[in-house]
Amino acid sequence: MEVMVLAKREFSTGTLFTVSCTLREYLNNIPSDSNTYEIQREIVKNVYLDALAETLFNDDHIPNIVLVADDKYENIGLTKLNDLQILDGLQRTTRLQAIYAVLNENIEKTNSANEQILKIQQSGPVGAEIIRQARNQIAKKLASGETLTKMLTAFDRIQHFEVWFGLSYEQKVRRMLLLNAGHKSVSVRHQLELLFLTWLPQIKTLSGNRLHIYREKERPSIRFSKERVAGDFHFSHLMAGILALAKGRPVTTNADLIMDIKIGEVNDKFFEEVSNESLIVEVINLLIALDNAAIRSDIEARDKWAGREIVIVGVLAAIGCYAKKNSMEISSALRTAAQALERLPTLNLERFEASRNSLDLSKINIGNVNKNAVFNGMTAILNGSFDGSWAEYFAGY
Repeated sequence: MEVMVLAKREFSTGTLFTVSCTLREYLNNIPSDSNTYEIQREIVKNVYLDALAETLFNDDHIPNIVLVADDKYENIGLTKLNDLQILDGLQRTTRLQAIYAVLNENIEKTNSANEQILKIQQSGPVGAEIIRQARNQIAKKLASGETLTKMLTAFDRIQHFEVWFGLSYEQKVRRMLLLNAGHKSVSVRHQLELLFLTWLPQIKTLSGNRLHIYREKERPSIRFSKERVAGDFHFSHLMAGILALAKGRPVTTNADLIMDIKIGEVNDKFFEEVSNESLIVEVINLLIALDNAAIRSDIEARDKWAGREIVIVGVLAAIGCYAKKNSMEISSALRTAAQALERLPTLNLERFEASRNSLDLSKINIGNVNKNAVFNGMTAILNGSFDGSWAEYFAGY
């Protein structure tokens, strides 16, 4: 992407350049799959951005888009930037790409325009809606007497960008979250995934075909809970479970938990230990044992039970607590738990569901109650006192 570098400023975390180029130059050079950049969230609905076509065609201001690159450029003036990814402005860029592609589809009838439209449509329900809106907005302009060629000249306007160089992965994540702080919030689950995203390839490699792990942007947690089969796990649920393992008590996935991680409330020494390959293997074996134990129960949802966040958090919290109380290594406690689950004839999940359904939901936080009940049940399994009667583990609620 050929740009004019307007300013440069050095920071302790990296170098920031202010640059400009035409929107046409930007859209022709930004990766067409920029929405797949690992730290970005999915394309989301936004009624204000849906009016971006009017902003564009009226030549009104479009806020700076923030990009990130790995290379470093020293000179002020005309230069070419490569390998750019979007740090802030994905939602705006996607809508601009849609308008640009639909115009080119009608004027030049190019394959690249059709491919771009297809990629946006396939990004999810919101992507298909963005293309539909772009076509409707262009049709309205045509009905008012505007020509396709005239509309396309709107992309010759100069757009300003901020481009960061030299940021570490952690700094990219933190800056992205900061830039989005005033916008439609980035989901807590997505934030949790970003803070541990470097672990995902290792977990996938070590689990092989035994586990299938999904991110929030690939399969939102609500959809995941409905479609889950044995062996499927949600990455944010696993990371919440790892944190519960570290703390030795159930945790809740919320903004407070994210802040605890950011300010180092969770022990750094633990993270060094838990990122060890052998320990990750023990976690994987524990999850498989948990799945197998759940499947031995006689309930319709037995293949979904072990994938619930409340179950993963409750089980791993109990194991962390057990390790602390017995001065055990985490890996040994995980191994002990997996073996105990394998020996268990059944988890009697029909009694779990009956006990849970007997509670007065108007008087309790059902998520916390479920996690604590699972915590109590897993503790009993580790201590050899589990009798399959879940009512006592829900007692007090």
